[in-house]
Amino acid sequence: MEYFDKIVYYQICDFFYDEFNNLKDNHKGIGYQTFTNMCNIYSKKIKSGISFNKHEMLIITKIMDRICNFFGFTDEKAIIYICDFLDGEYWVKYHQSVSSNNTMFYHSKNIYNKTNK
Repeated sequence: MEYFDKIVYYQICDFFYDEFNNLKDNHKGIGYQTFTNMCNIYSKKIKSGISFNKHEMLIITKIMDRICNFFGFTDEKAIIYICDFLDGEYWVKYHQSVSSNNTMFYHSKNIYNKTNK
């Protein structure tokens, strides 16, 4: 795997993590107990050829748009990376560091906001 691919997969993991947290924060978890559970559901659907429901397609489309904007990819290239991410279960590799980075960012943002009031 190329270094650039690792960066793309990390970013996809981060975008999935954002979507999971948005669902959790809005109390619309739609059956996802954990981030890993959500990714497993998407992965199983990719591997077995089961169609995504309307809500899942909305999340995939949001992530695809973010990947296209972030890296300048075409929709097709972004979907290929997303499918590879899910099929290869790359969230297992990147989840911990994405979670840690988001937690550190969240806490540093709160400290900044409290000191600049």
